[in-house]
Amino acid sequence: MYSLNDAQVQARQQKVDLDVELSKYKVFRDLEAQTKISKVYIFLGGLGLLLVLIIFNIAGELVTDAIAWIYPVIASFQAIDSPTPAANRQWLTYWSIFGAVKMLEYFLNALLYWIPYWFVIKTIFFLWLSLPQFTGAEVIYNQYKQRVSNGNGPKIDTFKAKVSQISTKNKDIFSPKSPKSQKSL
Repeated sequence: MYSLNDAQVQARQQKVDLDVELSKYKVFRDLEAQTKISKVYIFLGGLGLLLVLIIFNIAGELVTDAIAWIYPVIASFQAIDSPTPAANRQWLTYWSIFGAVKMLEYFLNALLYWIPYWFVIKTIFFLWLSLPQFTGAEVIYNQYKQRVSNGNGPKIDTFKAKVSQISTKNKDIFSPKSPKSQKSL
C-alpha cells in the first residue's frame, strides 16, 4: 500500500517527467518565459479548463469534437507517409468509427441529451481510440476482423460476388450496342 509520502514522491516525479515532455514544445517554453508560470501548471490549467467545459457542457460538443479531430488529423497525415500498414489501419479504422459516431449522434441527439456526461464519455472514448498508449481503434479492428473470419467471411464474399456480378451486368446499359440503350433513344 502507498503512504502519503510515496504518493508525493510519485507526484513530484510525474511533474518532472511532464516538464521534460512539455519542454519539447516551443509554445510551452514561450508561455513559461512570458508568464513566469511553470509549463506544467499552464498545461494542467488548460486541461482543467477543457474538463470544466466538457463536464458542464459549455461548448461541450465543440471541445469534444476538437479533441477527437485535431490530434488524429496530424497523426493521420504522418501515417500516410509511414511505410507500416499498422499505422494506416489504425487511422482508417479511427476515422470510420469517428464518422459512425457522428452519424449516430446526429440521429440520436435528442436521446443523448439525457445521458449524463455524454461529452465526457465521448471524449474518453475518442482518446482511447486515438492515443498511442491505447490504440483502441486497432483493438476494435482486430475484434471486427476476428468476428468476420469466424463465419461471416464467406457471407461477405458471397455478397461481394453478387454485387460485382450485378454491376458487371449493368455496366453496358448505355453502350450503343445494348438493346436497352436503343429502346431509350
